[in-house]
Amino acid sequence: MEIIIPADQYLQEDRDDLWMLLAGGAGLSLLRMELLTIGTRHIITQPLARLSDRLDRDSNKITGGMAISMAGSWGSNELVRFEVFFKKLRAQIFAQQSRIQEHEAALAINNIRLQEQVEQQTRACLASEQEMQAMLDYVNDAIVYIDLEGAIQWGNRAMERLADWPSPDLVGRPIWAFLTPESKASAKPVWLR
Repeated sequence: MEIIIPADQYLQEDRDDLWMLLAGGAGLSLLRMELLTIGTRHIITQPLARLSDRLDRDSNKITGGMAISMAGSWGSNELVRFEVFFKKLRAQIFAQQSRIQEHEAALAINNIRLQEQVEQQTRACLASEQEMQAMLDYVNDAIVYIDLEGAIQWGNRAMERLADWPSPDLVGRPIWAFLTPESKASAKPVWLR
């Protein structure tokens, strides 16, 4: 009885095992079991090999270039190959997640510090504004803020007393209405510059 095993279908180690069984006088049932084992191994490993090749191609797309190329270093045992690949891939993913968590923690700390600085600067600006407002309100001279057209935008309490109008009523009125004729004559050339 002659058994033909195509070289491209079975691994050399499988052929050697089969010939050892035949040479040792093993019965037909052992031969069937070995053929079944070889066939089963190839039924499993050939699709796994195709799947692993596809994983090699697609893993770089999935992981953004982090995948490990294992094609040259893996042996014939595809299950071990996948186990090694996925362990290394998992380690890379965990390392990347760890780096992301470190960056997120640093961002959270920096965000808290920035918020504290903003609150501190806001309090300082409000305190400065209140000091300036108190100084402008209680000075004895009339101080008026006007826009480019000469309309009053704000006036202090001395201006209210001088004009005999409350500050909200002054807003929007032209400054010229509150100047004396002599002041108007001297103010217009300065204003027009």
